[in-house]
Amino acid sequence: MSNIAVKLSTLFIRQISKPVANVIKAEAKNHAGFKRFCVAVAQNLHFFDNSLKMRLLKHPPRPIRPLNEARAIENGANFLSESFIFLVASGAVLFETSRQRQKEKGRREAVADDIATLQDEIEQMKKQLEQQSITIQDYKVPEDYKPLFLQMNKSRNVISSKGHEKPVTEELQLSNGQPDDEGQSDEQ
Repeated sequence: MSNIAVKLSTLFIRQISKPVANVIKAEAKNHAGFKRFCVAVAQNLHFFDNSLKMRLLKHPPRPIRPLNEARAIENGANFLSESFIFLVASGAVLFETSRQRQKEKGRREAVADDIATLQDEIEQMKKQLEQQSITIQDYKVPEDYKPLFLQMNKSRNVISSKGHEKPVTEELQLSNGQPDDEGQSDEQ
């Protein structure tokens, strides 16, 4: 699935979670079992909140009055609906993070595979180059070989018709496909 589609899907799920949270609030007022659950949640949160305030403000402990039923239902329903929205948003963030990690892991594995392949190719080329180097070093010019344009001495230097010596690695100047004056032998 494309990146944009995933992001739109998570946004859609987040937006749908808000009406579901409103349904949770409405059901807390109408359903008896859910109403008792909301009251219990709200009373526990109220007790925890007031206890924490007293400890932080360093007040002496005192008895905490419970919330009335209407306020407890409202606070409990609000807490549950906000918790639902938070859980949906957290799930969307965790899903996106997990998806990005998988994508990055796949990219890293692909790069590692490419590097390994390139290293293997480099090693293979090194071996081929070494083999070719050995073959070139072992090559000897036949004794009866007499080139038409160049003459070579035993130290693999080209001897021109004028007696000048050039190393084999030096390029010979060609004009119009013909060897220059130095590269021509005495026979021409």
